[in-house]
Amino acid sequence: MPEKNEINSKQDIVQELDSAVFKQEWSYSIIGAMDKIQKQFAIEQNLDVKLHKDYLSDRDKLRYFWSGFTNSAAPKTFLDVLIKSVLNWEILLLIFLIVFVKIFVLEHLDSIDYVKLTIFVFSYISIISYSLYLSIKWRYFVHGDLSSIMMFYLLVGRLLFLVITAMSISYIIHFSINWLYANPESMFQISNGLFWVLNELGISTIPNKIVFFKFMSSIVFPAIKYTSYELLIVFLLFGFLPFATMIIAKLLTIRKKKIDQKKYENS
Repeated sequence: MPEKNEINSKQDIVQELDSAVFKQEWSYSIIGAMDKIQKQFAIEQNLDVKLHKDYLSDRDKLRYFWSGFTNSAAPKTFLDVLIKSVLNWEILLLIFLIVFVKIFVLEHLDSIDYVKLTIFVFSYISIISYSLYLSIKWRYFVHGDLSSIMMFYLLVGRLLFLVITAMSISYIIHFSINWLYANPESMFQISNGLFWVLNELGISTIPNKIVFFKFMSSIVFPAIKYTSYELLIVFLLFGFLPFATMIIAKLLTIRKKKIDQKKYENS
C-alpha cells in the first residue's frame, strides 16, 4: 500500500502534466513537467509505466490523444478540427504558393528539364518545410521522455492528424482538377481570373487569354494534379517521422539500461 504522501506527490505530477497540456505552451510547459517528474523519481523506477498503470485513466489517455490530434486543449468537434486545423491558412498558403510558382515557372522557363527540376525542388522544399514546421511546433519530442505513455498518445493523435491532413489536401486538389476538366466553362473563368492577376502583377509573358487558357489546361493543371500525389506521399512520410523517433528513442533507452545493468553486475 503506497504511503499517502507518495500518492499525493504523484497526483500532483499528473495535475502538472494536465496543466502543461491545457496551457498550450507545448515546447515549454511539457518539458518542464517532464523534467520535474524525472527529478522526483529515478529512471530506474520505470516512471512512465508506473504513472500510466496507477494514475492515467482511459479518459486521461483520450484527452492526451485529442490534444495531440487538435494541437489544442480546447474541446473541438470533428468538423471544427477539419475546418480550423486541416484547412487552415498555413496549408492553404502552401497550396497557393505551389500553384502560382508552377504557373510562373512553366511560363518563364523554356527548357522542360529546368521546369521539372525547379518545380520538383520548390514543391518538395515547401512540403518538407511545412512538415518540419509541424514537428518544430512539437519540438519537445527530443527533450522529454519519448517512451512515456502520455507522449505515446500525443504522438498517435498528431500522426492521425497528419494522415487526415494529407488525405484531405490530396483529395481536394485531385477532385478540384477533375471537376475543372468536367466543367470547361469554370476552368476558362478561373484561367481568366489567374491571367488578370498575373497581368496586374506584371509577371505574365503570354499575350492573350486564349493562349493562357490552353497553357493552363494542357500544362499547369496536370502539374497541379500531380502535386496532390506529392502532398499525400510526403505528408504521410513526415507524419510517421515523430513516431519513428519515439520508437528509436525507446530502443536506445532500453539498450542503455541493459548496458548500465551489465556494468553494475560486473562491478
